[in-house]
Amino acid sequence: METREAAVRQIPWEKLSPNNRQRVLQVVNRAAIFRRMPSRAIQCEPDFYRFLVENPDVVVGIWQVLGVTKIRLEPRGPNTFFLDDAAGTVAQLQYILGSPSCHVLYGEGQYSGPLMLRPLQGRCVIVVNSSYIREKDGTAYVSATLDLFVQVDRGGIELLTKALNPLFGTMAENNYRQTFAFLGALYRTAVVRGTALRHLASQAPNISPDVRDKFLTLVAEAGRRESARLQQGEDGTTGTETAEKPALVGETEVIR
Repeated sequence: METREAAVRQIPWEKLSPNNRQRVLQVVNRAAIFRRMPSRAIQCEPDFYRFLVENPDVVVGIWQVLGVTKIRLEPRGPNTFFLDDAAGTVAQLQYILGSPSCHVLYGEGQYSGPLMLRPLQGRCVIVVNSSYIREKDGTAYVSATLDLFVQVDRGGIELLTKALNPLFGTMAENNYRQTFAFLGALYRTAVVRGTALRHLASQAPNISPDVRDKFLTLVAEAGRRESARLQQGEDGTTGTETAEKPALVGETEVIR
């Protein structure tokens, strides 16, 4: 309960518009499920990380090219995406706040499963809190926590949802861990295999030309930054103990 209360206090309420504040408050107050994902850390430049957080269609598009997911995520207007997880859930997700240190998403959707007589309607609020450090050699790290609030309609289903909370939480935490590690893998691949990553990104579906061009620019900048750092005689191979050791893209697990 203390963790949940702390998560609610950490939401930057004063930065939300009155309408969004009301929507978030309704979900938070009526949430049948709350999960705080464990803090994770990866090596990544802040601008590269923030771009991926704010453009999840790029991440999903690369997953699709790699054949590791059946999830569909398509832009549906400014800061808004349509999600189909290919497992019964469809939703519309909207970024209602974005800053270097905090992103807040509001979602509405439904779930149709084999045990459901009719679709289950629900809403969610996702809060991503991020922090950054840079070591003396110039290596940048990102640390983030994710808070998830889920509200579902119909009281009886809410009791069922609470009963399944442990299973739901394990699945959510696994997906969060894999996704965050993948962000680190993308950055590492941009540094050491930029050409290959640009090729993958060029094949990714459902990405607007502007977003794709911006990502390709960030990939190129990552390679140039690393080359410049190495030319200055910096090692660049060690990190903090809390950071994920990034794999390269193509060495990741299947994303459900």
